[in-house]
Formats: sequence, C-alpha cells, structure tokens
Amino acid sequence: MGVPRFALAAAVCVIAGVIGVALFGRSDADLRGQREALLSTATDVVKWDWSAWDNPAMSGVSGDVVWSDRAQRGYMRLRGLARNDPRVQQYQLWIVDGKRGLERRFSGGVFDVSDDGEVVIPIASELVVERPELFAITIEEPGGTGISDMSRRAVLAKRPG
Repeated sequence: MGVPRFALAAAVCVIAGVIGVALFGRSDADLRGQREALLSTATDVVKWDWSAWDNPAMSGVSGDVVWSDRAQRGYMRLRGLARNDPRVQQYQLWIVDGKRGLERRFSGGVFDVSDDGEVVIPIASELVVERPELFAITIEEPGGTGISDMSRRAVLAKRPG
C-alpha cells in the first residue's frame, strides 16, 4: 500500500511553503543583517564596487558585492537599479571565475527589483566559485538565459587590485 495521494500532495505543499519562505520570505532587513554578518565574521570577504560598463543599458547604478570564497556566498547591494516587470524582463547575475575564464561565465541567479532605493540580493551560484574575477548584471528575458549575449548590460564589478 502506498502513501495516499492527498497525503503526498499535502506534504509537497508544506515543503514548497517552507522553501518559499526560506528563499523569498526574507525581508530586506534580514538580508542586510546577513550581509553585515558575513562582512564581520568571514575573514576572506572581498568587497567589490559596481561600476559602469561600456555601452550600458542603464546608468547611475552603484553599490557593491561582498563575497567569501570559503563560505561560497555573498551579497549584492545595489542603488539605482530600475524596477523591472518580471513578466517582461529580469536581471541576471553573471560570474566570471578566473579558473574557468570569460568564455565559461556562469549564472549567479536571476532576480527582480521591486523597490526604489537600495536593495540587497543574495548570490545564488549553483557552481563552486574558485576565484571570482568579475560579477556582471545583464537584463534578460523572463527566467534568464543559459548563455547571455551580454547586449543589455547594467553594471559590473571587477576584482579589486
């Protein structure tokens, strides 16, 4: 005898709800606190400033990226990134790892901006980042893309030094 379908459906709903709160229920204040905690506790955190990109699709964006190689996590802080309608376009983070090179850049996640002012976004890399050289944000179709042509550029952050 297997698990009744309604019990399985209920379990899936509970798990989806927990994951939804864990991933999307975080307030901006929570993310700011997590960013500050990473800055104060990880000894290898590097802070990178966002800068203009050649031929940007938008200008006036500032902020920074903080990243810890050991913890394999980081946060983007952005000011001036325009709100987006996720049904029309989304922002996508790209990571260039020095071990892989520019041609093998990979996605650090797709995200939306719904508030004016400063936003903090966690970096959600599916791959191990050994030595990040560059973080870049592009504007993509809903859901993002596996390989960006990088034609709609927002900002980039190069490794300091």
